[in-house]
Amino acid sequence: PQRLSAGRPRLQRAAATAVLRRATATSAAPPEEDEDEDEYVEEESRYRPATPRERQFGRAAPAPGRGRASQGVELPIPQLHIVAVQRQLPMMAEDSEEPNEVVNGFLELISACQKQAPELLGSWNAGVGPILRLAAAVPKGKWRRSPMDRWAPERSAEELERVMQKLDRQDEGPEIGADCLPLLEALLKHLLCDEYPPSNALVGGFLWNDGAGGVLRECEGREVVLSSGVGIKLSLKFVKLYAAVALGEKPVAAFKELLSPELTKKMVRSFLDAPGAASFPSALTPVELPDDVRHVQPLAVTLAGPLAALRLAQAESLGGPAAV
Repeated sequence: PQRLSAGRPRLQRAAATAVLRRATATSAAPPEEDEDEDEYVEEESRYRPATPRERQFGRAAPAPGRGRASQGVELPIPQLHIVAVQRQLPMMAEDSEEPNEVVNGFLELISACQKQAPELLGSWNAGVGPILRLAAAVPKGKWRRSPMDRWAPERSAEELERVMQKLDRQDEGPEIGADCLPLLEALLKHLLCDEYPPSNALVGGFLWNDGAGGVLRECEGREVVLSSGVGIKLSLKFVKLYAAVALGEKPVAAFKELLSPELTKKMVRSFLDAPGAASFPSALTPVELPDDVRHVQPLAVTLAGPLAALRLAQAESLGGPAAV
């Protein structure tokens, strides 16, 4: 316990990464019996802190042949998305008291999607990415219902298998996946919402991507644009807001606690009642595919984020024009 208390954020990231690797190891790997717990703690405690560049762009994939990391993975998602998860998960679990719980929740959600809506597993922007944010921001103990219960249209096992077989071959990119948004909406409502879901203005926390975390490219036509660490932390705040309001907390109190105590009731109401908030988004937020490491996302990407929408609501509540 004394060793684990020192450098807690560093070890939390290590624990989250280690648990994901253990959870996704192939069944062909020989089981390790009577593992010495102290030796495993020592292995995690040697975890190297992320450099500033790694915090922004994510960690590179580990070199082959290095212990547990060299084992294959058996997640029911494309390899491109597995690498994206491995890069984004440590940043998402950094502030979590129970990083193991983040990983377990993510695996349970992925398993439920495989059985009911595998289309979500083929899209990073509308599926795997939002699901990872959900697992990181909302502990399993707060879910209203189990994701294994029915929440998507029932289909035959043969049809689901056909969808799964196409995941590694279909196109993937920052503009692909909008057709999966109704399934994401169904999952969120099932897990978190009672009779009345929260304002869809909060859904930006699941979907917005600042595009400043680099790009993963499997081949031409199969790319994932990642969010930076700053963008992830901002998005998770709005995911927590969505969950808090969905689970019955008063919106104004939740906004003051999670964002700023300076927010007024009028500002919060202006944000929640923004144009388009009455329906779940039917399109993904804009983000460009970077053409080099110096690429800067256009202003439209920032303005599509939930923080920009909140700033607009603040200006409007104070009587300022939208141009402000």
